[in-house]
Amino acid sequence: MKDYYYILGVPKDAPIASIQKAYQKLSLKFHPDNNGNDLFFRQYFDNISEAFHVLSDDHRRYRYDRAINREDIEADVSELSGPAPLISFFFASKSARKKGDLLTISWEVFNADEVFINLIGQVSTNGTQTIRILEEHEKEAHLNIVLNAKNKSQKTSQKSLKIVNLSFVAKEDKLSQRIERLSERISTANQTGDQKAEPDISLPKQSVMAYLIVVVICFIILVMLYKIHTLNPFF
Repeated sequence: MKDYYYILGVPKDAPIASIQKAYQKLSLKFHPDNNGNDLFFRQYFDNISEAFHVLSDDHRRYRYDRAINREDIEADVSELSGPAPLISFFFASKSARKKGDLLTISWEVFNADEVFINLIGQVSTNGTQTIRILEEHEKEAHLNIVLNAKNKSQKTSQKSLKIVNLSFVAKEDKLSQRIERLSERISTANQTGDQKAEPDISLPKQSVMAYLIVVVICFIILVMLYKIHTLNPFF
């Protein structure tokens, strides 16, 4: 349906006086008699006359407004019931990276009016872009790259990529190694301290046997002396 308000250049709530003024101005400018009877001006002047014929009459304008409002509502419903954006593909050139690496991101989205990638910003519905990994991206074990797409129906689609942060893994490995070395030092220090606090005072097995033999010999000598004394008290 033609938009008569647009043809005359007036708002939808324009009073009849504004509509008449706009028609008179456009008629003088686009009338075929003033433009060599050119085909373009004849067709455009016909549209101007048609718009004025409808909008200058209250009954015709009322029916036209109802029809165009119904058409707008149907268009809005059609947009709202449309499908969500389709992300055909979204990938990166590397699945793992470290600080300073270049990373190429490629994407393609259908049925979308707005596409946003968090590390790039607003982008077209398809393309390829290379970015450099900055220091601010080194705070997590993984780098998340997210694509968000939206269309006129306000429906959205999202897809994300998870890239391993090799710099972060290396930091974790170094930290764990330092913790292990520190634990070994503490364990060694504890063992050394225990040995100093509780010295080993146990005797070797050979010394114990010699001590027992001496005790037994002494006991035998005492028994023999006792027997001799019993037989000869004057001894």
